[in-house]
Amino acid sequence: MAGILKPSCGVAVVFGGSRGIGAACARVLAQEGWKTVAVAKHSENLQWISEQAVNGKTLYGEVCDVSDDDSIKTTVKAIEDTHGPIHILVNSAGIMLNKLLVQSSNVEIQSVVTTNLLGTIYTSRAVLKHMLRRKAGSIVNVGSVIGRHGNAGQCVYAASKAALGGFTKSLAKEVASKNIRVNMVSPGLIATDMTSGVNFSAIKPKITMGRIGQADEVARVIHFLATKASYMTGQDVPVCGGLTMRM
Repeated sequence: MAGILKPSCGVAVVFGGSRGIGAACARVLAQEGWKTVAVAKHSENLQWISEQAVNGKTLYGEVCDVSDDDSIKTTVKAIEDTHGPIHILVNSAGIMLNKLLVQSSNVEIQSVVTTNLLGTIYTSRAVLKHMLRRKAGSIVNVGSVIGRHGNAGQCVYAASKAALGGFTKSLAKEVASKNIRVNMVSPGLIATDMTSGVNFSAIKPKITMGRIGQADEVARVIHFLATKASYMTGQDVPVCGGLTMRM
């Protein structure tokens, strides 16, 4: 069926693949047979790749700063030259800022917006130039339920993730005719190092399923959107245990 991507198609690349949802996604894609490249800003954060053998040698690491457009272009070209055509792009690089807006510095605001929003725009543009030539590919962006509903103390983070929603829908419309799909997942409260300081007990009652999600559960949805969701594009899929029903 047209639109379904199989491991034989090419390479899957996960930006922000060193930890949390990104690392889980890289593992899942590799387990499903994809030659997968996990990309992170610092090489030491990719040590887990050599420590955890996943499906032979189908998982690799690359270093790239998503705030640097030149770094992204160089990395994407290196991946294409070394590993093959990129057919799946997962944009999972992101940072949190838990501060009231009036307490947030310009540097902090710029860092969040650059990493969470501009980084995704830059990586998508770089990879799309290759996908468009082949007229095939799938992009999945990682948003947040905070971007959908907002949260006090997370104005800047919410803004960066909300903007991803508009970017995802607009890009989906731009490239649909080229057999390229663009979707987004919006995780709720997921047990990762980014949420390690969160008071889970206070939030659990708001989650319909009554528990915290695991990174692997989000990764499985990303895998579906990237590979098998042949008639889905421009969609924002919440993976939150029903949290959005009570927000």
